[in-house]
Amino acid sequence: AARVRVEAMLDGHAVTMFQQPIHALAGGRAVGVECLARFPDLTKRGPQAWFDDAQRTGLGMALELTAVRCGLEVVGQVPDGIYAAINASPATILSGDLRRELEDCQARDLVIEIVGHQAVEDMAALIREVDRLRPFARIAIDDIGTGFHGLRHLADLQPDILKMDMLLTRDVDTDPARRAIAAAMVQFAGDIGAKLVAQGIETTAERQTMHDLGVDYGQGYLFARPLPVVAAQQ
Repeated sequence: AARVRVEAMLDGHAVTMFQQPIHALAGGRAVGVECLARFPDLTKRGPQAWFDDAQRTGLGMALELTAVRCGLEVVGQVPDGIYAAINASPATILSGDLRRELEDCQARDLVIEIVGHQAVEDMAALIREVDRLRPFARIAIDDIGTGFHGLRHLADLQPDILKMDMLLTRDVDTDPARRAIAAAMVQFAGDIGAKLVAQGIETTAERQTMHDLGVDYGQGYLFARPLPVVAAQQ
């Protein structure tokens, strides 16, 4: 039953793309959006349940590539000067299919956001394939602090954007340990020339603390929830 549900999504007609804005913490202007796939029965089954079903039934990469194609279809509606981030797992990047999709599109100011918590068995191969994506997009790494990557891998992948896991954002204004980790990430991002995004900002205190620490960008419900493309554009 799960496989039948997922197969019905693979032509993309039932997939809706939302976009969540990303804002500069200094000044508050919008600098980017993250493209997020949404599926039917959203109130009953969230997107992760669909991707989990796909993974269990051998259709994980197929559903992910469907979401990539749907995301690429709407990036042209993003206003000039604002980047659009498309999510991709290491497995999908390693397959080469993502690169072929990017070769066939004319997207501008695109970011490929590497997501997932699975261990990467061949990091050298991932680094090579990521380098092949650079003519088409900048590279972001999601969930810094809890994802698949160690600090050495972060340096080897040479990302343009680092996205701090929301678990490190939560209560950063009152938790000295979280502030210390965020400060260390600010230093690391600056040393490798990457922009740092704090995800999951929900309060003005969290935003102010991240700004004071030197974090570049923020994403979260304080700024905007994921929105339909037209609403995000507005």
